[in-house]
Amino acid sequence: MGDFIGSGNFGQVYRGMEVESGKIIAVKIIPSSNSANKEIVASFEVNKKQIRYSLTNLLFLDGT
Repeated sequence: MGDFIGSGNFGQVYRGMEVESGKIIAVKIIPSSNSANKEIVASFEVNKKQIRYSLTNLLFLDGT
C-alpha cells in the first residue's frame, strides 16, 4: 500500500497498485469496529452497490 489519500465516512483511503495490471487504485480500509454499527454497515452496502455499477475492477474484502 502506498500513500495516505484521505479519510471518509467508513475509514481511511490509501493509494495502491493492482499487481497483475500495474494500475493505480484506491484502497479503502474500514475498521472492524464499524461492523457493529448497523447504520454504517447498511450505508456501506448501499454505497458498495452503487459503486459496483459505476466502476470496474473492484475487489471487496470482508475481514470478519
